[in-house]
Amino acid sequence: MTISRRALLLVASFPILAAGCSNDPPEDEPDSPSAVPTEVGNIPVKPDDSTAGDPNGPVPADAELADESAAQAAAVATMEIWVQGSTLEERQWREQLDATLTPTGQESTATIWGYRVRDTEVTANPEIVRANAASAVVRVTTNYTSYEVTVVKTSDGTWLTSNLTSDITEGAEQ
Repeated sequence: MTISRRALLLVASFPILAAGCSNDPPEDEPDSPSAVPTEVGNIPVKPDDSTAGDPNGPVPADAELADESAAQAAAVATMEIWVQGSTLEERQWREQLDATLTPTGQESTATIWGYRVRDTEVTANPEIVRANAASAVVRVTTNYTSYEVTVVKTSDGTWLTSNLTSDITEGAEQ
C-alpha cells in the first residue's frame, strides 16, 4: 500500500512540477507609465524618454532666458572680484572670490594669488557660449584677456562658478 501512495503522490505532483518548468513566457502585464523625471533637484530635465536610460542621468533642459541671465550674473560677479586681485588685500580677495565659487572652483584657483592677476576691469558685456538649465559657459572679457567662465546651478538654485580659463595662460601667474 505504501508504494501505491507514493505513486499517487508522484502522479498528482507531476502537473505542478511541469507547470513550473514551462518555457511559456509570462503573461504580459499592463505597461506601467515610465517615471521620467521633469526635475532633478532644482534643475529641469528634458522630458525625452530616450534619455531615461542614459547612464549619465537625465539631460538638463535647454536654458531659459532666466537661466542665461542668472548664469551671466554669476560669471560677472566672479570676474568683478577677480579683477580686484591686485587692489584688495589677499585674504579679502580670496574670501570674496571663494563666495562665488563651487568647491571645485575654489580648489582650481587655490594656487592663484590675487596680486598676480593682471586684469583690472571687465571691459565687455558677458556672452553666453553655451547653456542649459544646469550649467553655462560665459565669455567675459577683461582689459587683459578673455575668460570662459563655467557656472553651474546648485541644488538651491544659486549659480556659482566652477571653472575659469583664459585665452592666454599668463593671465594670472601662479
